[in-house]
Amino acid sequence: NRIRILYKDGNEPMGLSENKPTATLPAFPNPAIDRITIDLSSVTGKVEAFDVFDQRGVRVMSIAQVVGEQRSALLTLPVDRFASGTYHVGIRSGGANYVSTFIKE
Repeated sequence: NRIRILYKDGNEPMGLSENKPTATLPAFPNPAIDRITIDLSSVTGKVEAFDVFDQRGVRVMSIAQVVGEQRSALLTLPVDRFASGTYHVGIRSGGANYVSTFIKE
């Protein structure tokens, strides 16, 4: 007997080795007060997902505007409404996973 888990989009969950980040992207200023800039220059291919998670793993922002090939190498996000704490940015592009971490004061 085997249990198969499917998400709403039909995909199966990934294991830890499959979800290992390809690269860590720099974010500045860190710690941030009202905005954070993330360097996307090492991201290749079409951006399929761009999400920001708080330290509990709750998605606090999902950005559809950067999805696609047309994007700047730097992306500035407003974080002035975020509570103080640590945040993780997850980007999926062309089968690769990129991460960035920043602190909101």
